[in-house]
Amino acid sequence: DGSAIFAATWTWDASTNGGEIWGSATGDPGSWTRVVPNGFADSNNWSTSSFKVFNGYLYAGTYNSLTGGEVWRCSVCMGPSTDWTQVNLNGFGDAANRSISSMTEFGSFLYASTMNSSGIEIWRCSTCDTPSDWTQVSTNGFGDAAMNGDGGLQAFNGQLYAVIDNRTAGAEVWRCASCGGTDWAQVGYAGFGDANNGVHSEKTAVFNNRLYVGTYNYANGGEIWSPPALPYPVVDSITLANPSPTNAPFVSFFVNFSDNVVGVDASDFALIPSTHLSGSSIVAVGGWGDTYVVTV
Repeated sequence: DGSAIFAATWTWDASTNGGEIWGSATGDPGSWTRVVPNGFADSNNWSTSSFKVFNGYLYAGTYNSLTGGEVWRCSVCMGPSTDWTQVNLNGFGDAANRSISSMTEFGSFLYASTMNSSGIEIWRCSTCDTPSDWTQVSTNGFGDAAMNGDGGLQAFNGQLYAVIDNRTAGAEVWRCASCGGTDWAQVGYAGFGDANNGVHSEKTAVFNNRLYVGTYNYANGGEIWSPPALPYPVVDSITLANPSPTNAPFVSFFVNFSDNVVGVDASDFALIPSTHLSGSSIVAVGGWGDTYVVTV
């Protein structure tokens, strides 16, 4: 509610103490007090890996590699009358969901992503007051077990974006509009062209009507990526690249966009054949920047 600022600590020795949460009404030195000791009474909660305010509650997601990440919330978060309460099953019922790596609000739901060696999972809730209110809304790793690293969730331009660390191919970006589990679509691929580009949790931001993603890259140095500013690029022109008429088995078209684009493939195009032509299909799409060649 803006009445306090909170920070989390990390512990490397769960045999002695779990992660802590500290709060301050001003943020000034000397004003901080410990509001959650010893990992919510479980020293295996090494840290709070994500925070989010949703419907008047502060939510905190933990890292717990033994029994699974936990989601706690409070309405009174400081002082002698704090009301921190766990609102999910440990790891959403799977201890392999070891971290609640990101949380965000989208529409009328709170979304949470997990780190899982079989592929990340995304869950959501509406009232969020009991474990039974949570529902899984993604397949593990969107069908790829290598999508098992950190991730971030970001609402932007009427869609929810999931930026996930694929530890084999590089960071990927997925998005959905209704986000009930069936409309996720991939829009960012293979570490943005460099498999060394991975992502840690909460490394997304929206600024000046653009989405930004920050990567780690141990080979070449971290990078910041963003799709073009809104409005998004549109097709400016489609022109035939071959003589017409022709008896050639294949013909190509130049497709020019209003700005640079990435991830263009055959699924982005549809053929409208004439009455004199049947059985045609797109056989290749290639190019870069704002110009691509589509071969039919």
